Amino acid sequence: RGDLRLDALGRLVVDVVARRARHGIEGFHERDAGREHGRERAAPARDGGLADHVAEDRQPQGQPIDGFVGALPESQIRAFLDKHVPTADEQEAQAEAEEAEALIADGDPETALAKLQQAVAIDPGNDDARYDYVKLLLERGALAQAESAFEPVAKKTMLDARLDALAHWIAAQRKAGSARSPEDLAAAIGANKRDFEARFELAQIQFAAGRFTAAMDDLLEIVMRDKAWSSDLARKTYVAILAVMAKPAPKPAAGEAKGALEVTGKAAAVSADPVLDQYRRKLSMALF
Repeated sequence: RGDLRLDALGRLVVDVVARRARHGIEGFHERDAGREHGRERAAPARDGGLADHVAEDRQPQGQPIDGFVGALPESQIRAFLDKHVPTADEQEAQAEAEEAEALIADGDPETALAKLQQAVAIDPGNDDARYDYVKLLLERGALAQAESAFEPVAKKTMLDARLDALAHWIAAQRKAGSARSPEDLAAAIGANKRDFEARFELAQIQFAAGRFTAAMDDLLEIVMRDKAWSSDLARKTYVAILAVMAKPAPKPAAGEAKGALEVTGKAAAVSADPVLDQYRRKLSMALF
């Protein structure tokens, strides 16, 4: 494990030096993001070496994320970089999660579930692995286990759309257990097209069972008739289903830098899904 971590650190340092050679500047700048906000700035001229390069690393929005001023001894630079290089446990957890992803693609969810459970146990802070774990549990109808696994990240839903989507899915599965029958709900809706409680309850049953497009069709009927119904709940649930259906963005390899120090600048491109695109357009038309 120690060798893996040193190897990752070595690649990080090589990346830093390579980027300096390519750009001919001392400091990393997210130029495109800066242009979008009208805040592109010239790199300050310094001669502090590697320390100054790392000190200038920025997030895509252009805000500084970490750093120091001037040249520092090697030991302090290593300590700084150490904060942004994945630990052996983090690399092992990421490897387990990636194996699980491959197993799901190969049609082996049982083994994938065990791999994801192990990944979360090794590295509880790996929200990507936890998302995949909870999602797979919900797909299999294991609500109690999903709720338990989700609890540590429940307060992060305002910051992460994927986790917020899981919260809506959990709420749907909870409701489905005590909901009226689909026939009774359909009758209530037939008698009153504006019975949004009944229509939303039916959408919850569909969502809980993984019938996503059917759920969105019912939610869209609410949005078209009353966009603000129940504090925008229909639209929020619709968006949550879109997030659940979306294909995952590529995840960083186990040896890449962690946290905010994204030296390699890997793009997160997701292939287009015609069904998702269709339902996004439907929501947009209903809203605007």
